[in-house]
Amino acid sequence: LLAAALEPHGVRVLPTMVNFNVVWSSYGDPEAGTLSIKRCTPPKIGLPCIKIQSLPKDATDAQKKNLAAIVEALKAKGALRIGLTADIRAVQYSKLLVNLQSAVNALSRVPVPAMLAQRGYRLAWRGLILEALD
Repeated sequence: LLAAALEPHGVRVLPTMVNFNVVWSSYGDPEAGTLSIKRCTPPKIGLPCIKIQSLPKDATDAQKKNLAAIVEALKAKGALRIGLTADIRAVQYSKLLVNLQSAVNALSRVPVPAMLAQRGYRLAWRGLILEALD
């Protein structure tokens, strides 16, 4: 919906996946550039924090320049590792499959490590993944 509304105005919307949970740490003053977010889960070693869909081959020089500026700004703000990918859909579906454990976790009412330590909960998560892949 957002892409459809913006693309007629020359704005290309790129799908993205954030590899951690974030919370607003301060609303601050957006005019002064003090708006900030903070990570509320630890980084996953070796994985980019944010994956962004690569620009298509027909991207304009301006779009390439804008994407480079966004990537640099994200890196500068929080030393985030950024990855570009040609197939963001696969990345998003992988994230969805991992996040299916959230439903099991909510119903179990135990912390994630304790939930994953119990075979029954792992089997429930497995069932959700198998159903999603079917």
